[in-house]
Amino acid sequence: MADHHHPLRRWKPFLAAFAEIDAAIEAAGPGISRAEFRRARCAIVEQLCDTTDDDEGEEEAAGELLCRCLDGAMAEALLTLRVVPVAPATLATTELVPAVRALMKRHECECVRALARDVVCGWRAAAERDLARVREAVDRLDQIVLPAERTPPAPADTGDDGVSHSDLGANTKAAGS
Repeated sequence: MADHHHPLRRWKPFLAAFAEIDAAIEAAGPGISRAEFRRARCAIVEQLCDTTDDDEGEEEAAGELLCRCLDGAMAEALLTLRVVPVAPATLATTELVPAVRALMKRHECECVRALARDVVCGWRAAAERDLARVREAVDRLDQIVLPAERTPPAPADTGDDGVSHSDLGANTKAAGS
């Protein structure tokens, strides 16, 4: 008997990536909705769940076809993700980066792996551009002398009573006038 697994096993580790990718795409702009794509994927996953893991040729072929449909859906999602701006805060605080990394490293479909790699390369290039802009801004700011960094003026000459002699001279002149 052949070692055969249910077709859903191939996709199970990657299904959560759809939610992370959809959220990032929708966050890129008002009015962007992935609802239709979610409904279509849910229908595919439901059909995939209904396939049996018997070694029957027709069921196996149907399961493989459904997996290829999910591959296509992921390719579409990655193509869209590649062209929308993703905020650095999103990359730093969500599970988007680990989800795309998993697709890049472990997905069976070469097209999905290549698109995930393109997305990561795009994020890296954008982050490097942002970092260069930040460094340039910091360099410009370093050229500004802040008041706290200026040399403080020399203290006024004060007598034993703590009163400035220069102030007394000014007051005496003003009183004598």
